[in-house]
Amino acid sequence: MLLEYAISLATSGHNLNSGVIPSIEEIDEIRKQLSKIKFNVGFYELSADSPGSGTEFDHWLKIRIMKDSLHARGDGYHSHIVELYNETFAPHNDFLRHYYGFDSNDILV
Repeated sequence: MLLEYAISLATSGHNLNSGVIPSIEEIDEIRKQLSKIKFNVGFYELSADSPGSGTEFDHWLKIRIMKDSLHARGDGYHSHIVELYNETFAPHNDFLRHYYGFDSNDILV
């Protein structure tokens, strides 16, 4: 799921753009870049050499597991992320509305 990649990348370093809200065009560009990362990692795993100590079936099984973990989290995974997001940020909605004019639901949409 691209949201997981976005969260991983966003939390991997210091936020140099604190207070900057990206435009729709920038969000679309971020989504495209994350899609490329997902595709390239999947392609790399698909084209990797067979393990020296394993069989061709072992290699095929590894590829299937990697592909499934990269491309299919299921509908429940997104619901889980939304639930965690709401549990984390909903308690701050009054503060966000008072000082910034929006709440956590506006960010999630």
